[in-house]
Amino acid sequence: MERIKCAVCNHDRLDEIYKRDILYPKESTVTYLQCEKCGYVFISPTFEPEFYKEYYESIPTKDTGTNDTHYQHTYDFISRHIEPEITIDIGAMYGGLLKLFSGHRIAIEPADIDTKGIQYHHCMLGEQPSYLANIADLVTACHTLEHALDINDFINEIRKLLKSNGHVYIEVPSCESITESVGNTLYWGHISMFSRSTLNRLMWNHGFEPIEIKISTNKDRPQLMGLYANKQTRQDIQGYIIDHIGFIEQSLDKALKRFKPKGEVLIWGFGQDCMDFLSKLPEKESKVRYTTDKHTEIQDKNKSIIKVVDKVKTGKFRKFKIEKPEGHKPDQIYIAVKNFVIAKDIQKEAKEMYPNAEIIKLY
Repeated sequence: MERIKCAVCNHDRLDEIYKRDILYPKESTVTYLQCEKCGYVFISPTFEPEFYKEYYESIPTKDTGTNDTHYQHTYDFISRHIEPEITIDIGAMYGGLLKLFSGHRIAIEPADIDTKGIQYHHCMLGEQPSYLANIADLVTACHTLEHALDINDFINEIRKLLKSNGHVYIEVPSCESITESVGNTLYWGHISMFSRSTLNRLMWNHGFEPIEIKISTNKDRPQLMGLYANKQTRQDIQGYIIDHIGFIEQSLDKALKRFKPKGEVLIWGFGQDCMDFLSKLPEKESKVRYTTDKHTEIQDKNKSIIKVVDKVKTGKFRKFKIEKPEGHKPDQIYIAVKNFVIAKDIQKEAKEMYPNAEIIKLY
């Protein structure tokens, strides 16, 4: 028999915290298990998937309209942070929450319900049309995640609906504030029970970071309310790096266009900026080796003598002391550093040391 593991952290050490008999909808005994590592609570065993699907397709619902204070409270919580153009609500029922949003509103609802102004798809999450993929600015799931047979599949299906910069709102019963709750959250359909830490961990596992998470003040039925943003994906991070590389290459290309050596030339730079520039010099000059303590001399195709200096000492309060390169009488001085403070200090020292030289900033 396969060992049961925690769906949040995959740990296999579980504590049995409660066992109860249920008569409806099927006579059975369920056990509440808690992960020793992360604290996630869930029931085992569960019924067959088809049973839940048939139940939720036939469950009676009531249209509470937009005057329901609960929906208004949820809307206010979300709208403090985002104003979505396209919102998809999972288990929307009559669209009490969706009615409060402007823009395009889409409901994924297994029960046979329709409300004017809302685009309904009568199906379970995961059975929706493919054209809903990656269109939503916001996906809301109010009191549905705790019913999911597989919470990881549930969150994966939500991700498929979202734009890359989309947001998710999750609302579930709070197991941190149920001691005197009038509403009985130990309901056979509630497969999972979440705390702030376990919900955050689950969402983080799926690439979502919390914007705000709190427990509602409704003592009769305390709820955990969490708004999450899509974290930067591996592709996003790779894109940022590629963009930065492009920026560096572009600045080097501009530096090379500014580099027109005449007579004796002094390249005066510092660190990686100087090294990057030297690596981009034309073929004959590219043989120059980078050095920090010595002056490197090279000769370009026009027989101009090019001397490279990289000798800058840092002092207190971000002041940079420039050591005078001895034995030079340059016609041109090229400053090969992007840092504004260092470049300014080099320029100041260069003017004092070589008043007749032409000074050019490469960056």
